[in-house]
Amino acid sequence: MTIFAENTIVMKKLLSIIILAVLCMNVRAAVVINVAAASDKEDATQRIQTAIDKAAATGGKKSVIIRFSRGTYHIASPGLRIGNMKNVTLDGNGAKLVTHGDITALQIDSCSDITVKNFIVDASDPAVAELIVEARNDSSIVVRPSSTTKFRRDAGGVLHWTGEKRDFTDGPALLNDGIHARRIPSPIAASTGNYYSKGLITLQYSPDNTPECRAGNVFQLFCPSENPATVQIDGSNGIEFENIKFHFSAGIVARYCNGIELKKITSTPEGGTDRTCAGSADFIHLTDCKGTITISECDFNGTHGAAVNIGGTQHTLPAVEVNGCTFTLVPAQVLQLSACRRAEIENNTFLNIPADAVSLSSDAAKISGNTFIDCASPVVCIEGEGDINVSNNEFFFLNHTSTPVIIEAPAATKLTADNNICNTEVKTVRQ
Repeated sequence: MTIFAENTIVMKKLLSIIILAVLCMNVRAAVVINVAAASDKEDATQRIQTAIDKAAATGGKKSVIIRFSRGTYHIASPGLRIGNMKNVTLDGNGAKLVTHGDITALQIDSCSDITVKNFIVDASDPAVAELIVEARNDSSIVVRPSSTTKFRRDAGGVLHWTGEKRDFTDGPALLNDGIHARRIPSPIAASTGNYYSKGLITLQYSPDNTPECRAGNVFQLFCPSENPATVQIDGSNGIEFENIKFHFSAGIVARYCNGIELKKITSTPEGGTDRTCAGSADFIHLTDCKGTITISECDFNGTHGAAVNIGGTQHTLPAVEVNGCTFTLVPAQVLQLSACRRAEIENNTFLNIPADAVSLSSDAAKISGNTFIDCASPVVCIEGEGDINVSNNEFFFLNHTSTPVIIEAPAATKLTADNNICNTEVKTVRQ
């Protein structure tokens, strides 16, 4: 072996040692703060906040991982707050957070580089009454309250839907038939009376005024008071949420933020229960945010409002990327995107949407590789004069009696729509 070859081997070994040392230094640089498992039904709010405050004491000089134990943590007022912090990761490790009352479970304020991952989030008392239809005739509907629906009847026979610091008699309503979720007039408002027997409520109506429904459908009645967001993010940069399961929430709300990434987020009712509703508001609602907003590999099923609502002033124009997501049982516009600099909506599935699947106002947009199944006409609504490309999508119309419209774009001056596949005759563009 030559001296040159020996020197090369030595240098490679030395380089490997240096790389390993650097990696070890980086591992040691991260401060890990463990959150011990909570006891059954213990209010764990202060326990978790103490761990967050301990992380804040590092001053952001080192990255901090706040690591939870597996188990259930109950969160009550005032909720959790991360303020003026950076380089912090909350790793739930599969832990479940159960919220109590109408609270903001997590507030992130004036922070940067915050990651929240690997949690399950649910409400102990969802802000919705769910009434499962057992039978209907021309003058009455028999309903069974879901397992999480609590109620009382006052002296006048008026039904009150109750919960933790919550009592309402009526509110906005949806009818979920297992395929579609539609906004409807309240079945309570139209009722002339009711009676309760053996776990069932019979709602009475005057002739020809009984709401249309069938056995197995679910009436969802929402508390009319505005509930605080489950997650509130303000004035922060570089926020990431990953692998979070929301079984019920009042949504993720962000204002004046720069750069948000939401990956593998699900909004679905808890499996194995009789619940059909996963949210009481828009699931994602972002206002006056900038930078790049990325929403990928998410599953939205059973929200009360839009799945994604992004808007703001003309001075804050984010780039929005939505890819690999599934949207179903959404009663409103699925993607309501306004004031965007650029939008990329690719490889998503929109199923049984009774309103515009996509409502978009953007300087430029690419809508490609998506599948739209039995969505309302028009499927895509374009506002403004942006450079819009709607190509290589699949549209399946199952229950339309008239010719459906794929794209409505009354003001578009630069619109491309080609290579889209449809199962029936359609009007591609209506201007």
